[in-house]
Amino acid sequence: LVLISSYGEVVIGKALLGVTYVGIMTAILLGITRLRPVSNGLFLGSMVLLAICLLGFGLLLGSVFKSATQLNTWSGLLLIPAIIPASIIGLGLPSLVDRIAGLTPTGAGMKLLTNAFSEEALYHPNWQPALVLIVWSAIFYALLLWQLSRRRS
Repeated sequence: LVLISSYGEVVIGKALLGVTYVGIMTAILLGITRLRPVSNGLFLGSMVLLAICLLGFGLLLGSVFKSATQLNTWSGLLLIPAIIPASIIGLGLPSLVDRIAGLTPTGAGMKLLTNAFSEEALYHPNWQPALVLIVWSAIFYALLLWQLSRRRS
C-alpha cells in the first residue's frame, strides 16, 4: 500500500476500515444481546472515540513488530495490561485506583459506556473520559506516524 500512497493515508484507511468493522460488530452484538443504551448519542460517541483510540494502539503494535508471527505471539501479552483497567472500573475499589484506571483508554471508555447504559450518570463529567481518549488517540497516532517515518529513512 505504501508504494501508491503515503503512510498517513494508509493509517487513515486502516483506521476507517477498523471503525467500520467496530460499527458493524457493535450493531450485531447489540442485536444479539438485546441491550439498548439509555443515551444513544453518548453510546455512539463513546464507541467512536474508543474505537479510534484502540485502533491506533493496535496499529502502533503492528508497526513495532517485524512480522505477523511476532505480532500474534506478543500482542496477547501486551493487551492484558490494556484490558485490566476496564475490568477495575466500578468494582468499588478506592477512588484513587478508579481514577488511575480511568486515565487509561479502556478505563475511560468503560466510564463513558457505563454512563451510556445507566439511567443516571455514575461517572461525571463525561468530558473527562472523552478527553482521556482523545489524548491517548493523539499519542498513539503520533507514535505510529513517527514509527512509520523512521522506516522510510
